[in-house]
Amino acid sequence: TFDFLIRDTLMSTLTLSPRRCFLTGQSSKYPSTGLMDMTNNTNNLGNGGMKKEGGTIITTPPAVSVEEGDDRTYQLVLQKLRNYDLLHLGPHAPSLTSEESAATRRRLGWAGATLASGAKAMVIKNGRGNVDGPFVLAVMAADRKLDWKRMKKLLGPKSRSKSARMATVEEVWDVTGCVPGAVPPFGSVGTGGALRTFVDRSLQRQGDVINFNCGLRTRSVQMAVSDYLDAEEPELCDFIVEE
Repeated sequence: TFDFLIRDTLMSTLTLSPRRCFLTGQSSKYPSTGLMDMTNNTNNLGNGGMKKEGGTIITTPPAVSVEEGDDRTYQLVLQKLRNYDLLHLGPHAPSLTSEESAATRRRLGWAGATLASGAKAMVIKNGRGNVDGPFVLAVMAADRKLDWKRMKKLLGPKSRSKSARMATVEEVWDVTGCVPGAVPPFGSVGTGGALRTFVDRSLQRQGDVINFNCGLRTRSVQMAVSDYLDAEEPELCDFIVEE
């Protein structure tokens, strides 16, 4: 049973199979409750409607408004995750930093949305001549910091990795189709082509569930870590600053 809440008011209760469901609300798999932030957008799940795909009823997330920005990457991620269990939150107030995102999710009902559960995704510009291409994606628990020495070792010999750096705002947009703060933890999805994805093991250690902005600063997704790893198939490694 999924309880959908809008402005703290119970609107309806649906009995659905949890497989292949996009929803804003509460599921038996994830005990947190997602509340849509309706302050600046009057869309609701009723506007999105219910439809049937592959024999499974799914709830369509609210349409993306012009104010939210380019939704191409957002749509690509949802398409990639169509066979996985998700919680969808939004539209909500834009959140740029990991701290803002965690606070917004908790305020709107995802009580377990700790800073550590955030999947922080950073686009890194490779060193000159790197065989892996000009950019890679580094994903870690949002309460951790990148260790550049360890990351550069992952990128290859010193002659190719010593000039590695964070991508600029313009480069992030060209590669992912996202503004900073909206980049999802999927290097395989983006308007500029696939990126090699490195995932630090801190993302597994923090818990069973991750949260992330899904290509827009106004949309959050929650899913199981195991499902994320299955969907993305990244390279698991260690590149954070050890405490």
